Amino acid sequence: MTSSITETEQKASKQWRVLTADDHQLFLDGIRMVLEASNDFAVVAEANNGLEVMERLQECEVDAVVLDIGMQEMDGIETAKAIKATYPQIPILMLTMYTHDSYIKRLIRVGVNGYILKENGQRELVTALRELVKGKKYFAPAVTQAVMRSFESNDNESEAQLTKREYEILRLVAQEYTTLEIAEKLFISESTVITHRKNIMLKMNVRNMAGMIKVATERGWFD
Repeated sequence: MTSSITETEQKASKQWRVLTADDHQLFLDGIRMVLEASNDFAVVAEANNGLEVMERLQECEVDAVVLDIGMQEMDGIETAKAIKATYPQIPILMLTMYTHDSYIKRLIRVGVNGYILKENGQRELVTALRELVKGKKYFAPAVTQAVMRSFESNDNESEAQLTKREYEILRLVAQEYTTLEIAEKLFISESTVITHRKNIMLKMNVRNMAGMIKVATERGWFD
């Protein structure tokens, strides 16, 4: 007797399995809608931070991972490192709003397979993932341009430049203000302060706030 296969089972067998990670559930819902509408992909797991990503990867098999950078507890960069160390065969697509060349070059060194921007996500998400599951790479034009610009300029100088807001936060950190106090003083959210602080550390090539203060003091930024 020949076993019957339902239409749903046939469809699922042709779909690539994707894990998505972002700290905003509404954005995860949007990714799911876009991918499932393509009929090529099925979102089999979701996570709000890197720790959850690693847990989900132990629970189910996936063909690709879509990551945001700005997640708390374990951000997208650290998550990408962990995935490549444990599951090197799984392609990683970064879907984020960050275009600073420091982020991009660092993630390329980690070994991510693609990098696209949230502002163009719906148009490029499916296209990028189709390339990744074929074993290819996909980087948005704006991402490629950012990397090229960084190579055309002095790399060390470009990464050391802080924005006015980043400099304000750096000075407040040096004055021992807490994240909450900085947020209240500058009328921004705590998560925004955390994001700026990560950007500063990346640009200064340091791992923590003590390193930020040490490098800034050595360069005379507080004089």
